[in-house]
Amino acid sequence: MGSKFILTFIGLLLIQISSFSSETKQVIKIGFFILPGITFEDENKQPKGALIEFYTDYVFKNLPYEVKFLGYPYSRMLKEIESGEIDMIAVTSSDKIKMNFITGKSVLHKNKNFIITRNDFPYKEITAASQLRNYVIWIRQDSALCPFMAKNLHKFKVEYSPGKNSVEYVTKRLISKRIDAIYALNILPLLYVIKKENIFDQIKVVKIPGQEQSVFAGYSKKLDKKIRDRIEKEILINNKDNKIEKIFKKYLSNN
Repeated sequence: MGSKFILTFIGLLLIQISSFSSETKQVIKIGFFILPGITFEDENKQPKGALIEFYTDYVFKNLPYEVKFLGYPYSRMLKEIESGEIDMIAVTSSDKIKMNFITGKSVLHKNKNFIITRNDFPYKEITAASQLRNYVIWIRQDSALCPFMAKNLHKFKVEYSPGKNSVEYVTKRLISKRIDAIYALNILPLLYVIKKENIFDQIKVVKIPGQEQSVFAGYSKKLDKKIRDRIEKEILINNKDNKIEKIFKKYLSNN
């Protein structure tokens, strides 16, 4: 009788410990800003997109952490990661040079170098800065730049716009001939909106010089290194076949 009581007591104790453990599961806070198709909010203000899905369905699926996604304007998101208020963000090769956080080594995806123009734009590919000299190029004010754009920006007519202006707003300016081209380090959100607005036949995707810009996970310096290493390992395992781009294509086809 005594042994049964002891076993029952131990069983209840283990259940309580397990319950307590799940209740105190560490929360990993991931910051994002609005990039349609990649990281955005649905009509119920729930985070959606290819990167969100990659994290929830693959990277963190077998990790003992709860994930919380927090949306911010781009510049504030960078301040939050530096202060340690959030644990992770996605960063480009350009971002990691100047920011005060730790950059992972496992590539999330790669941004190809393009501009978006109207279909009457005379060039199929840009090989020299002089080809763009007479055109107004839109760039988000706090946008990271590929080396070609950073080197030649002073030669171009540039219209800067606050990060709060939506991708939809910018594409409308392009189609209405207020600007001649749109530059963004990641053109996938532009393609997502262009398909959604059913204006693919009115635009042209034009290659510009330079290598692809890799996107990595950026980590707060306050995040435990053991946790960071576990997340990095899962990113490497789960993204060998460019899974984020495949997930994005699903969003694009369902758009």
